[in-house]
Amino acid sequence: RRYDDTDVILCEVTENGVDSVRARAALRRLNEIHGVYKITNDDHLYTLSVFVLEPARFFARYGYRPYSDAEKAAATAVWTRIGTAMNIHSIPESYAAFDAFNVAYERDHMVHAAANTRVGNATMDLLLSAGPAAPLPRGPARKIFLAAMDDRLLDAMGYPRQHWALKKAVDVGLKARGAA
Repeated sequence: RRYDDTDVILCEVTENGVDSVRARAALRRLNEIHGVYKITNDDHLYTLSVFVLEPARFFARYGYRPYSDAEKAAATAVWTRIGTAMNIHSIPESYAAFDAFNVAYERDHMVHAAANTRVGNATMDLLLSAGPAAPLPRGPARKIFLAAMDDRLLDAMGYPRQHWALKKAVDVGLKARGAA
């Protein structure tokens, strides 16, 4: 349900524009959903930073080319606008500032909690049920997902570190896909 809600809300924003009536209504709904939880402004900023940074980080490592400075600036502008529409404050003013915030936040807050494992398992189950991983047996597909994660993320999620050879094979495979 959480994934579906997020998908619908982000589609409204990306397909209609942040300032559209539909996007504004979707973001209001997102704030209502989040309003029942104790989510700090820094937690919201971290989530924004993930949306700004992770696609560029993935492309830098596995894409056919890294993001250009203009693409990084565009991602920063779009997610800053979304954050502003969500009433998030103290939003970093540049891609570099988002990166600095993200690194510091992870250093200070990325620790294991049982809830991380529960959310991670639900997310992985969802990812393994659709897309290119769907036809693979769950066990091996799960190991491939885990091999793509860095050790800090694995530790915070409560997941086992994978064998170096599998990690290397997944890394090479993703790089080859990006080069194709």
